[in-house]
Amino acid sequence: RQVALAANPDACLVGELIHGDYRQWVNADTLHSGTNYQLSHALWHSLVDGNYFELAHSMQRCEQLYGGLVLLEFLGNHDVRRLASKLDAPNHFELAQGALLFAVGGMPCLYYGDEYGMEGRGTKDGGAPNDTDLRKPAILPQELSAEGRRKSEAVAEMLHVRREHRCFLEGDTSVLGNSNHQLAVVRRAEGCVGLVLFNCCAEAVEQMPPYVGLAAGILPEGLQLKRVLCFSNGAKEDAYSTAVLRNNSLIVDGGFLPNSMAVYTCDTSN
Repeated sequence: RQVALAANPDACLVGELIHGDYRQWVNADTLHSGTNYQLSHALWHSLVDGNYFELAHSMQRCEQLYGGLVLLEFLGNHDVRRLASKLDAPNHFELAQGALLFAVGGMPCLYYGDEYGMEGRGTKDGGAPNDTDLRKPAILPQELSAEGRRKSEAVAEMLHVRREHRCFLEGDTSVLGNSNHQLAVVRRAEGCVGLVLFNCCAEAVEQMPPYVGLAAGILPEGLQLKRVLCFSNGAKEDAYSTAVLRNNSLIVDGGFLPNSMAVYTCDTSN
């Protein structure tokens, strides 16, 4: 690392790490970051199986093993099936992208084409020889289909909201609670708290199911957060909404909309 930084102080060294102890390679003497395959699978597979316990467990495991590291988080790359070809339900597209950009820490990486739903499978997965389906030329913005433009605009808005709130850029990550189909994640940084809610089933849910334990002490009792972004069934929801923790219950105006991801924030600097 020292040689690279001497040549270019702005250099960022990233390695492709598939298994093993990431700390062996990502540390003060070697790489700045590395690919987090251990979490990548859960980001989308939890939606396919309708099992947010998988993602919650993977997030908590990564925090225990690699807390403090800034790992490269991703939904797809040049070697794995495209996100749009992984998901069984097209309405889960925003949930997967929202998990990457808001729920998990680290350094998110969008593989070109995934932002507008490019499809593709690797050779061993039934695709064309030499994995060419995974590396097709990008489609120019003016040539996107209406659905492609909608998805691209949704991801662009997510990126805008992410940049506007420090908690999603550098905040710590905690799973507040989850069921098979609902997940609540808290991101905290100095002066800012974010709450990200997911519901991957086709029905609305009024609140987190009563059997889901909310992690104590993560959100202060009575703290009210305002919704700044929400997508449900692929459409943006603009209605005003708040979320607050009362008596160990998460109270959300309008509840969890069907097939939705929602982002709430609160300025705690005052």
